[in-house]
Amino acid sequence: MKLLQHIHLVFPAIAIGALLLPQRPASADILYATDQNGGRIVSVDTNTNIVTTLANVPSPDSLVFDNLGRIVYTSFNSGQLRRYDLRTSTDTLIAAGFANPVDLTLEPGRNTVLVAEQSGNKIDRVDLSTGVVSIFKTTTGPTNGLTYDNQGRLFATTSLTTLSQIDPTSGVILQSTSLSPDIDGVTFDSFTGRLYVATQGGSVILSYNPNSLSSGGAFVTSVPNPDGLVSDGIGNLYIASRGDFHIYQYHFATSTLTRGAFVSGLDDLAPASGLGAIPEPSSLILMGLGVVGLLATQHKRMCWFR
Repeated sequence: MKLLQHIHLVFPAIAIGALLLPQRPASADILYATDQNGGRIVSVDTNTNIVTTLANVPSPDSLVFDNLGRIVYTSFNSGQLRRYDLRTSTDTLIAAGFANPVDLTLEPGRNTVLVAEQSGNKIDRVDLSTGVVSIFKTTTGPTNGLTYDNQGRLFATTSLTTLSQIDPTSGVILQSTSLSPDIDGVTFDSFTGRLYVATQGGSVILSYNPNSLSSGGAFVTSVPNPDGLVSDGIGNLYIASRGDFHIYQYHFATSTLTRGAFVSGLDDLAPASGLGAIPEPSSLILMGLGVVGLLATQHKRMCWFR
């Protein structure tokens, strides 16, 4: 009976804990961004353009959410990968020794991230539980953008002019294409089924077919020095401008571009859908239900063998 009493206590705790996490509305009304110059992680209300400082951290470049809703981010100047817990306001080191780490992506297993070293010309794999770092891929030039699509295919910028599909196990380049100079952020949009690449040098967003890496050309041409970009998966692309530090929203259905909130020192945006987006509270509750179910099953077995 004691075990069952514990189960009754565990589920409410899991449910309440999940509800305490910052919630991401389905339409990406709230975005999370880095202010690299000012050393901040912020939230941005895309309806009101209100920017709220969530944490003061060292030179944050790129950020994703882990499975527990904690922010994992690269610290550009200190060469570190760090984790910030919004619930406890604690900032901890995961791994160090990177040469200007920039973009990162959560991997499908959700226990590791890939980190692009801009000055190291390589991509590292980092275990989020142990902090163990291994070299995943050496590249021919500075690396920036990294993304997985909804089929588990990995895409990355392997130089300032090259977009590549990379085997996520072996690191072998499966296909590549040449782009305009100084490419940066890369994202996959499940709404259109295409890859999108930001070019700081050309100040345009390029579209690519992930199956063949054939180009769909430039479709956004008025965002100054675009850096990070993310998709909400329901028809919108959000772009971080290093030129004027505004967040731009591109609406696919109407082909309209809207200039949104100003974030001083803006560099990148957390994924608004898919891998690395903030977990929905419902998914955490379901995970908790799985634990409760396991405990209940174990209790039944114990009673049976008595």
